[in-house]
Amino acid sequence: MQQRMGMRGSPRALSPAESERLAHGARWPIERLFAELHAQGQGLTEREAKARARRYGSNALPREPAWYRWLRPLRSIASPFNLLLALLAVLAWIADDARAAAVIGAMVLLSGVLRGVQELRAQTALTRLARLVHSTATVLRRAPPRAAEARAGAIELPMEALVPGDVVLLAAGDIVPADCRLIESRQLFVAQASLTGESMPVEKNAFFSGPSATGLLTEPTLVFQGTTVVSGAASALVLATGRSTLFGSLAMSAGTQHSGSDPLQQEMNRIGLLLLGIASVMLPLVFLINGLLRGDWPEAFLFALSVAVGLTPEMLPMVVTAALAKGAVDLSGQKVVVRRLDAIQALGAMDVLCIDKTGTLTEDRIVQDRHLDAAGGESDQVFQLAWLNSRNQTGLRSALDRAVLSHADARALAVPDLNWRALDEIPFDFERRRLSVVLEGQGGERRLVCKGAVEEVLGCCTMVRLAGVERPFDEAERAAVRARVSVLEQDGLRVVAIADRAIERSQVRFGRDDEANLTLAGFVAFLDPPRDTAAPALDALAAHGVRTIVLTGDSQTVAASVCARVGLQSPSILTGVPELVPAPRRWDPGEFRRFMLMSAPVSSFFDLLAFGVLAWVLQVATTEHQALFQSAWLMLGLATQVLVVQLLRAPELPLRHQRAAWPVTLASLAVLLVGWWLPFGPLAAIFGLAPPPDAWFAWMLLLLGGYLLVMMPVRRRLAAAARQS
Repeated sequence: MQQRMGMRGSPRALSPAESERLAHGARWPIERLFAELHAQGQGLTEREAKARARRYGSNALPREPAWYRWLRPLRSIASPFNLLLALLAVLAWIADDARAAAVIGAMVLLSGVLRGVQELRAQTALTRLARLVHSTATVLRRAPPRAAEARAGAIELPMEALVPGDVVLLAAGDIVPADCRLIESRQLFVAQASLTGESMPVEKNAFFSGPSATGLLTEPTLVFQGTTVVSGAASALVLATGRSTLFGSLAMSAGTQHSGSDPLQQEMNRIGLLLLGIASVMLPLVFLINGLLRGDWPEAFLFALSVAVGLTPEMLPMVVTAALAKGAVDLSGQKVVVRRLDAIQALGAMDVLCIDKTGTLTEDRIVQDRHLDAAGGESDQVFQLAWLNSRNQTGLRSALDRAVLSHADARALAVPDLNWRALDEIPFDFERRRLSVVLEGQGGERRLVCKGAVEEVLGCCTMVRLAGVERPFDEAERAAVRARVSVLEQDGLRVVAIADRAIERSQVRFGRDDEANLTLAGFVAFLDPPRDTAAPALDALAAHGVRTIVLTGDSQTVAASVCARVGLQSPSILTGVPELVPAPRRWDPGEFRRFMLMSAPVSSFFDLLAFGVLAWVLQVATTEHQALFQSAWLMLGLATQVLVVQLLRAPELPLRHQRAAWPVTLASLAVLLVGWWLPFGPLAAIFGLAPPPDAWFAWMLLLLGGYLLVMMPVRRRLAAAARQS
């Protein structure tokens, strides 16, 4: 009966046959399930468990093999872009240009090593955290048939040792070790927040009362791996383990979602393919034209290779990896482990954030918010009755009971006279959905105080207390009370009704029949309070153009109320300041291609103008003036590149309407100043440079001014095309 479970719509969603088999696990008689799994109520023998462990594997979530981590650098290197760089390095080596081959190869190698080391460190940190958690389960194991005493015994085993057919014992505080069918249960409440995100526990029981209309998670007879027993006790039959559990299938889905689908890697691959296509056309074309015109084929090959190298941004993989690694280091300072570097860019490119409500917008804890009489006004008497009920019950206190008891301390409210003592209790069950205690005061008076679900308590009430006066609870008043409760629920509150009545002193036995002819006192309302940090975080997301969508299994009314409490309006288009941080975008190869097609002609035109000035005006385009020509070209090239870096940041004028971050500005100025200093410094001869003519500086300023004027409308057209795409 081993099941592979997953949620519909997930990559491992159940097939109809698998879903039907799991439905059988929830609804078949337990005897039939034991027969299907060849198991017994006293548990498996050690021999049977070992045989099933070999068949089904360990009850553990799948983990990445240790040897697989060392392949990370190779995986990052194997991309079209890096393959293009590797091809250029090989061609440079063939052309006897060892320096170019070494530089290009070093860029590829350093990029892969940096990425691999950073991701390996993150994985090591996650592995160390996982080793800190050791979970066990209480399992029944029976002795072999020929043993002297063939009786069942409960032993503690690691969760990884469980197999289908095992019988486990569950108690308050236990983590459910596998997907199981309940055999017996007693007042069992299970928190399924790990699967649903909701903090309120759900009731589970061993008796099938009809198929659930909302899916497997709400089947009352099933408990799932990774959930937590809040109260009660149960025995359960293991149906599925490991990756075949619902939790395991979700873990595998999360682990395989990124496989080959990283947006950044996809865009880098597309850019690499684009450059590879351009190089495959330009290199042979330039080689043939130059060879046919000059007849020097070796020289033509070197020239074509230099053109291909010039077209390729060799530093791009290194720059991208270094930027992502810097982001990972910054996040580690905030106790965030980044397992894959590409996730940094995905986080920065986010424009829609889907979040859970419980524990994300809220604190994932229940607090008492109001105590109201039947008319909707604040009532200390209602709180005192609720406090007496929660204080004097003998069972395991629920989150609601703890909220009531702690409410008096938090609000400095007066509690009732502690001289009331408990005489008896009518415990909670899932049919009545209420709990009553019978109390006796110091003067001998007795009262029954009932607390429970609104409709169940209202059904026991024949009177209602309004302004301290008891009056018949007629249909008109019932409708008014239900309307008030509906308003509270629309405000995101969970409402519990409080009722009481006097008990005769002569009565000594109490039961369900005594929960009749009650007087409705009022209501206690609870909420999961919003996090203090939720509203500022949502405001920051909205300011950066990120639309927030709340995913919740709760009612739409409750979710809307919680969103309103933290200032989150209904999902809509959020406005912000055509920039990349407030309005992030994914890498777009189309934009890269448009930039090349629109800016390359402009750059080439001004290159020709600069060649003309150097050749015909300053007359330094000769062999003997080679150092002067190279220096002039270096200074102009660096200036235009710094100008382009600033122009790319916004369609408006740089430095006036928008400024780059200070590290970018300082780095750009440093590169520019060093490049302009080289022709005049002591290292000029080493690099084959010399101070250019004084007249070149005036011409250079004219060329840069013209380049700026022409590039601005080009940049605006690029920005408009990016917005349209």
